[in-house]
Parts: sequence; C-alpha cells; structure tokens
Amino acid sequence: MKNLNINQMMLLYCFGCPNLEFTTKRLRYVAALATDFEVKKCIFNLSKYINQDGVAEGYDQMYFDIKDFFSPDDDPAGAFVLTPMRWGDDFAA
Repeated sequence: MKNLNINQMMLLYCFGCPNLEFTTKRLRYVAALATDFEVKKCIFNLSKYINQDGVAEGYDQMYFDIKDFFSPDDDPAGAFVLTPMRWGDDFAA
C-alpha cells in the first residue's frame, strides 16, 4: 500500500475484491473501457503492479487495509472521505 498513490487506492477500493485474479480481470476491463490513453495506461500499470511477486503475496492484506482506509463505517471522523478535490484551493499562493 505504501507505493500506491491515492488514485490507485481509490481504483482498488472501487473495483477490487480480496481475490487477486478477479481484481486483475476487473481492472483490465475498466482499462479497456477508459477513453483517455493516460488513464488506460495508469489502470493497466496498476493491474501489472499488483501481480508482481512481492505484491501478489500480500495483496489480500493490502486490499483490506485500503478498505479500512476509505471505510466510514467504524469511525466517520477518522476515515478518508471520497469528495471531489478542488485543485484551486489547495495550490493557491
């Protein structure tokens, strides 16, 4: 999970499941449906990354860590909230 950016974690949260094979297939379907080339490349690279030897063994734990990170079930104040980011406010000089 430490090598994933927030967008990759959100992709795994939305399209992932504890089964690595099903998640890989689902991510490749999503990449096939994406219209932007950069988005396709990002999603496909994520599916390749989670199938690497060092990552594949710990994928199920990484998946549950991401689910806990985004889940508002236990502690709504401490969970990450999926809201659209307003870029202008964060990078204002």
